[in-house]
Amino acid sequence: MTNDPDLFDIAFQLSGGRVLLEAVPSTGAYGEAFGTVGGLIAGLSNSRGQALLEGGARRMRALTGYDRVTLIFGTRRAESSRGAFAVPADMEADLPTMVADTKAEAVSVFPRDDDETSVSEALLCAAPSDALGALMTGTVRSMMRVPFDLDGLHGEFRCESRVPREPSFELHAAAELFAQLFAMRLEIDRLKHK
Repeated sequence: MTNDPDLFDIAFQLSGGRVLLEAVPSTGAYGEAFGTVGGLIAGLSNSRGQALLEGGARRMRALTGYDRVTLIFGTRRAESSRGAFAVPADMEADLPTMVADTKAEAVSVFPRDDDETSVSEALLCAAPSDALGALMTGTVRSMMRVPFDLDGLHGEFRCESRVPREPSFELHAAAELFAQLFAMRLEIDRLKHK
């Protein structure tokens, strides 16, 4: 991408008939996060109910290294946190997939017409100013959302940190894999205990 020998992680997705391409400098981890997902999920095999949710939140925090992970699943909620935060996680806030630094200035992606909305689907789309203000009030400097869905099961992991974090598409992909496997674990739990 540049004349420098640095490596970049690239993400692309289809959105409204357009191809959305994003690139960030590589963290150099090269598969380390993916290697831990199987073991983290296997550790949940004997958990059920609220203990399963709490175990999922703890393991997502271990996988991602964020200071707080909040899991919402229907009306149920679980949290794993390293120390107290000023306010609980607002799971209703309209946030993009990743916010690297709540105090960073938004950067224009490219010139576009107002009616083109594909950029709102970007992993690193700028958050609305009111949502950023709420995060800063809660002492959150960076966050990552990881939604999951399987056969009608909807939920989300909200990962938050007190310090800015470089965005990592690889870590996000590993977190998405964990979330989908966790959703399957929830489905197994639901079928066993109907």
